[in-house]
Amino acid sequence: MKNISFFNTTRHKCVILGLLTYLISHNPIWSQCPTPVNNNFRNNGTGGSCLSGITIPAGKQHTGRFTFQNGTGPANNQYLDKVLLNGQLYQEGQTLYNNLGTIWFGGYNASSKDLCFYGISNNNNAVPAGRWTLFFRDVITGALTNCIYTIDNTGNSSSFSAGAISGDETICTGSAASTITSSSDATSCASPTYQWRQSTTSSTNGYTDIVGATGITYSPGTLTQTTYFLRVATCAASFVSSSTDPIAVSVISLSGTQNVAQNGSTSFSSTITGGVWASDNTSIATVNSSTGSITAGNTVGTCSITYTINGVTCSRSLFVSNTLPVTWSSFTGKAVNKQVILNWSTASETNSRDFLVMHSTNGVQWKEIGTAQAAGNSQNIRNYQFTHITPVEGNNAYQLFQRDLDGRTERSRIVNVVLGKGQSGLFVYPNPVENNRIYIQLTSASTILIYNSIGAEVYRQPLPIGTHTIILPKLAAGLYRVRAGMETRPLLIQ
Repeated sequence: MKNISFFNTTRHKCVILGLLTYLISHNPIWSQCPTPVNNNFRNNGTGGSCLSGITIPAGKQHTGRFTFQNGTGPANNQYLDKVLLNGQLYQEGQTLYNNLGTIWFGGYNASSKDLCFYGISNNNNAVPAGRWTLFFRDVITGALTNCIYTIDNTGNSSSFSAGAISGDETICTGSAASTITSSSDATSCASPTYQWRQSTTSSTNGYTDIVGATGITYSPGTLTQTTYFLRVATCAASFVSSSTDPIAVSVISLSGTQNVAQNGSTSFSSTITGGVWASDNTSIATVNSSTGSITAGNTVGTCSITYTINGVTCSRSLFVSNTLPVTWSSFTGKAVNKQVILNWSTASETNSRDFLVMHSTNGVQWKEIGTAQAAGNSQNIRNYQFTHITPVEGNNAYQLFQRDLDGRTERSRIVNVVLGKGQSGLFVYPNPVENNRIYIQLTSASTILIYNSIGAEVYRQPLPIGTHTIILPKLAAGLYRVRAGMETRPLLIQ
């Protein structure tokens, strides 16, 4: 990608945002990013024509603009979709993220070829130094085009580069990832320094510094969920930082009921789809190679169900017995006086030890918050209760792990409880998704948007106030984001 320059308006410096070639074919795309141009000045936000019909955030004023050379630039069917700074989501639509800066991008005016931005004063008229990525979306095809450029602290284009790292990897949960090496080191700086960052949210958001990780390479160690890594390089001499493109260590986590009765059925799923399932002992159980659907035989015993993708094989044990350890009857939760009371019952139990009560605020990361002693052996209905005295305001998800005396476990369904009226305008469950179906609860009418891990929109639907059933399109396994208005929620598809 070619570099684009942002200049400080109070010094009447040149703004560089250049020629953008728009090719029209069956699916129009841009052939290249803008090239630098001269004699294109701005003066504290005066001149030009900003995009109309937008709501400027409180306290913001027009402080700068970019104009395309000779009136060329993105066509009418292109709009600014999102902005990244050093690999981190800076702005999406009209929403600023992560407190990375105060500059707010107002959108692209195709008629005047101006892209205006807004600050808190005329002194707030240059974007923060760093590696910037502008994503433009084609409203016809939905395709994204990104332009990458690096800006120093004076607002000038910089040739400094963070280099590149390698490479994407797939591992089984609990395994150690390979050392991430440097494909190329930082350039255009005599003595660059490095800081590694990681995120379990997405490739463009949720990054935090890894303490002590300041070398050219980095060894992640053992991972239990898909994690994204990037390396930020800083050149003190030119007061600029820049990030590499992220790499993903995709973690295969197998889930599903591990206990099944003779001649019964169950199914396993993986956080990464497209692999092949197999059983190491088909006399105990067989498995559909593509769906993970398991059919137990008449033989009591244990077998290993394997899953292979990207050359990596992971396994999960399956126990076939003459009876199930627990037959679930009900599981409910309700908010009472800023606490959550959980009630569940079992119709029968065989060699049951106890129940682990698990809690999550996003349906992805879980924490044990208590235990309840099980009945051991029972053919009668048994009732249990647990009170969570420190739930969070907003979304609370609960799941029970029943442990057998021989170490086997059985998971309940997920129960969601919203605490605090009006604390959350968007509630999504179950999470992870079950049977390609989710439920959306809204406290105000809104358009539901779902984005994949690279920020591409995969679903859109306007909905009124209330609870709605959504049948999702066929989506690849991974972490998605659900957005309604100003609120977003993570959504895991296994």
